[in-house]
Amino acid sequence: MIGRKIRQIHVILLTLLVTLLVIATGCATRITLSSFVPAEHDMSAYRAIIIDPVAPYRFSLSNEPPRRVEDFSSMAPVQVYTGHQLSSGRSAAATITRSLTEMLVESPFISVITLSDPDVHSSSVARVQTRIDTIDVDEYIFARKSGEAYTFHLRQRVGITLSYHIIAVESDSEVYRGSVRRINERTYDLDTDTSQVIFAPSLTPLLEEMAVDAATIIAERIVPQRVTTRVALLKPDTDSHIQFEEAYVYATEAKMRAAYDTFALLWREQQDPRAGYNAALIAESIGLRTTALSLMEKVVENGSVSRAQRQLERMSQTAARHEEAELQIYGSQ
Repeated sequence: MIGRKIRQIHVILLTLLVTLLVIATGCATRITLSSFVPAEHDMSAYRAIIIDPVAPYRFSLSNEPPRRVEDFSSMAPVQVYTGHQLSSGRSAAATITRSLTEMLVESPFISVITLSDPDVHSSSVARVQTRIDTIDVDEYIFARKSGEAYTFHLRQRVGITLSYHIIAVESDSEVYRGSVRRINERTYDLDTDTSQVIFAPSLTPLLEEMAVDAATIIAERIVPQRVTTRVALLKPDTDSHIQFEEAYVYATEAKMRAAYDTFALLWREQQDPRAGYNAALIAESIGLRTTALSLMEKVVENGSVSRAQRQLERMSQTAARHEEAELQIYGSQ
């Protein structure tokens, strides 16, 4: 009798704890799933990379931005001078070299070496050669009518195009090539009351920002990337077994192995599809991908959890991409 009372109190307290947790978070407990996605370029044969410095970009006389910004309204009471600086192309090149080097140095899958490295001519060494093909600068003034008056604005639109080549050092042959194009623009209100001459904001910071974006894209094409997503577990309901509530509390407290063991036990002993669904997701979160897929397939066969099919498709795609990425990271050994 006393044991039964203690059990009832335990159930009541556990249910209360779950309820409070759900109220506090406002939604179901979410867990983090982590996996790798393969790089566009399979570099499994090249474990060391040399990064060639990017040459500064220089405008030709035919495409040098005009010193004075064109007034499309033909009635602006101010003169605006370009935000382009002679140092912008040099700064963009240096930013690409530095950013790409930093990103690849941080990767645990490859080594960044220099030409002075004793293993520079090894068959596992490749070099990345990047160049700035074009920088496009478009600046102009335009007007908007506000009542009976006009306001004047400056628009700066900038584009940068890079091409890159990955060369196997030993054979001096091209392995991969690609290009990256980034475009950005910004608009400023012109103060026409205080000055007749305005110098546009420098384009160098904008170009540097775009250079970092471009370098990031190149790095992601070379190195497999870790990605994460958040998925919601099924919450306990009024019909849930006490073990379901225990497992849910474990998950809420980030005790994932205990949560998985408890949900999996409930699935095996009671064939509770909701417990099987949660067990599959938690198995995926702790790296048991084969177990996770097998569990979710059985839950789908049960047919009681409508979202299980969608999760199974996601898990299958994620597992395939992760396996491909691991081959790029570790090779076929």
